[in-house]
Amino acid sequence: MTDPSSNPFDTPQDPNSGQNLPVAGQPAQGGSMLRLRDVQVLNRSFRQLAEVQEALLDRLEELENERTSPRRWLM
Repeated sequence: MTDPSSNPFDTPQDPNSGQNLPVAGQPAQGGSMLRLRDVQVLNRSFRQLAEVQEALLDRLEELENERTSPRRWLM
């Protein structure tokens, strides 16, 4: 699983990095604004999605190992 402290959504963008993304609370080009609470909810959703994805990948690996296991043929 990835380290939550390395999440790019938790750190402010460096204006010199070439990624000119609007900071939460500042209007975007279209004039829309994301509230901090909305950003936090999205961040939490992405983390939950990553956890589910990790669990599915682990289960897929287990199933693949069972499928190729020679012990399966001995039953």
